[in-house]
Amino acid sequence: MPHCNANNKKEEFSNNNLAANAAAAPNNANAVAEFWNSGGTAVVVAIVAVLVVCLGVSILLTVIGHKARVKCIGHPKYGFYSPLIITFLILMWLGNLVPPFTTIATLVGLIGTIVMVVLANDNCQT
Repeated sequence: MPHCNANNKKEEFSNNNLAANAAAAPNNANAVAEFWNSGGTAVVVAIVAVLVVCLGVSILLTVIGHKARVKCIGHPKYGFYSPLIITFLILMWLGNLVPPFTTIATLVGLIGTIVMVVLANDNCQT
């Protein structure tokens, strides 16, 4: 008979577990609904806006950087600007895309790219 008692315990535990899981589901649904009702939409819109602006700036700097880099290719005195611009662009994109590089790499790449573009436009006239 102890065998039947063990099965009863297992069944009781299983029923209790199902009841606990069923009770937790509405709480999660309420939490999600509360998030959306208490300004969650504004948070999501803000995150998307920041991502779009950052991506736009990165693409714009990449296009401008490429044009400046092409001006310096083969220049006898400032030819080293071209690989430097590429290095800063890669650093900027890695900072945007790969989490271990994060903000510092993005900032260094962004500032380095802007500085090198200005220097290339001033010194590498075609």
